[in-house]
Amino acid sequence: MFYHPFHATLRPRGRLLLLVSAGVISVIAPMGTFANPPSFAPMVNYSNAGGFDVTTADVTGDNILDLITVGASIYGFKVLPGNGTGGVGDGTFGSPQNYTSGFGPGLAVGQFGVIARDFNNDLKQDIAIANRYTENVSISINNGSGCNTAVLYPLFASSSPRAVTTGYFNNDSVLDLAVADFGIAPPAVPPAINDNSNSRWVSVLLGSTTTPGTFLPEIRYYIGPYTYGGLTEAEIGQQPHDIVAADFNQDGKTDLATANVGGDDESVLLGNGDGTFQTGVHYRKTSLLGCVSEASIDAGNLNAGTYPDIVAGCSTSPRGKILLNKDDGTFWTTSPPLAFFETPYRVRDVKLGDLNNDGILDLAAAVSENGGVAQGGVSVFEGNNDGTFQIGTNYSTGDSYVTSVALADFNGDGLKDIAVANLSLNTVSVFINNFIQNHPVPTLSSISPTSAYIERSFTLTAIGTFVPGSVVKLNGDALTTTFASTTQLTATVSPSDFTSAGSYAVTVFTPTPGGGTSDAQTLIALNLPAPTLSSISPTNAVVGAGAFTLTLTGTDFVGDSVIKWNGASLTTTYNSSAQLTATVPASNLTSVGTASITVFTPGPGGGTSNAINLTISSDIPVSADIPALSSPGVMTLVVLLLLGGSAAARRYRRW
Repeated sequence: MFYHPFHATLRPRGRLLLLVSAGVISVIAPMGTFANPPSFAPMVNYSNAGGFDVTTADVTGDNILDLITVGASIYGFKVLPGNGTGGVGDGTFGSPQNYTSGFGPGLAVGQFGVIARDFNNDLKQDIAIANRYTENVSISINNGSGCNTAVLYPLFASSSPRAVTTGYFNNDSVLDLAVADFGIAPPAVPPAINDNSNSRWVSVLLGSTTTPGTFLPEIRYYIGPYTYGGLTEAEIGQQPHDIVAADFNQDGKTDLATANVGGDDESVLLGNGDGTFQTGVHYRKTSLLGCVSEASIDAGNLNAGTYPDIVAGCSTSPRGKILLNKDDGTFWTTSPPLAFFETPYRVRDVKLGDLNNDGILDLAAAVSENGGVAQGGVSVFEGNNDGTFQIGTNYSTGDSYVTSVALADFNGDGLKDIAVANLSLNTVSVFINNFIQNHPVPTLSSISPTSAYIERSFTLTAIGTFVPGSVVKLNGDALTTTFASTTQLTATVSPSDFTSAGSYAVTVFTPTPGGGTSDAQTLIALNLPAPTLSSISPTNAVVGAGAFTLTLTGTDFVGDSVIKWNGASLTTTYNSSAQLTATVPASNLTSVGTASITVFTPGPGGGTSNAINLTISSDIPVSADIPALSSPGVMTLVVLLLLGGSAAARRYRRW
């Protein structure tokens, strides 16, 4: 199992309250109503697929999640390939495929716990299994078309491994393993403190950095000593049945926690960051509620904190308990009092996950009576984000021995679905999440631009919180809107949307379910300004010269602004609000004089700029060389005249 780092804002809602007084349980009705309870479609069963444990991963390499189960009718494990196309599952699964190579008598027997992770960093999901009766861990490396023969890693004698988890315990790039060693039954006579019995250990196998996918020999860590203090031997933690990895004290080092079925407690082993762990510390809630024999555990932020809390299921009673973190890696055992949840049957497994996409962890518990009542299944509890849960909703699988639950999105809709392992019926039940999420009311924090000229097209950008389907509105009228992200929308404002000067209200509307209209931002509609003209280039031209480009510099030019020559429009190019260009045809250069250059912007608003004159000359002398008189009376004077344009003319005159 893995730690779930969710964080959200606390909000009040109904909850189940269990108070303890003189050994009596008082159940107080829920306050308020459910906010967003998750819901699920009727189950679909898959035959010959059940077992002691179920997990999910993409084993077949098609980017679609598969189901993996262990512990039923075969030695080894089963893979139910997920169906779908294009890397998106459809929520259904194919017939189970059996992987038995490397398993069986004399090799690996009693597959109780399974996990799928990439152990050799090849981007394929491999399989690790705790084999209880042969006291070893098996690793099946994924070769891309299946899994290789299991490689076995022995554990100490009578270890009886029950569950396995992974993490980067020594902060390298290779995953390590941690195993809950269930061990033998506790001795009849309490042994000495720090006893060496086989029922109080966790085995750690560090991943090899030289040969990824293989593991070093186990190192054993004590889950905690006997400390009596008036308690009986049976009340002290032993026989770890499940294990989870998380950073409980937020020091950047992975820690471990176990649920101890041979007592009424959980053990937390703080990691040292180098692959070693400190001796475990027991955390024991009062047994007055009858929550004993904790067989399952998970961790996550349950009360809007930053430190992971612990939830555990009680395998001999219809309830579970919560250990809230003191925000230092230690846990409350006497306060706060609201630390239990009720189920219809005994709790076999617990998993935390956000089942209704509200950013708050919910709880799914596999429950059954171990042969007593064929109405086991899964209980789903909506999280309150304050360390408590709503009253659960029960989904029956009809099995008397439901052993495990897994949460994942099987059909690509963004909602976590549920898979449940049924041991007695040898089936897996899948519940597809059909929760209809209430959209939040959108927020609109800013718009850009905040002002624009009327009767012009432009793109309006809205910043806030949105969902797909959110629409930008202008004075209540919907605009063509593009969803860019959950924090940005863009909308097209057309000339017909923006017809008169003044203030326009911009809002965002999100449709049902939920949704609503945001607060408004103001968009100012402006009449077009009158342009101003500061300079022209060139400032003169020559009669008879060819066409040329006239450049105008000024302010408040718009796309519709036009350069005028003595009041007649020229073909104009808009370069920016400060520059226009136009082509002056040769036909405008037929006589000496001046041309009045202006800029005109059509309404609404707009107008004509000030004028600047352009001079049209007959010719322009460039240079004249007058040589000294070689003889009196007659001289040849050559004057070079530039008549303008690119075709300069030379004139020769004789005196």
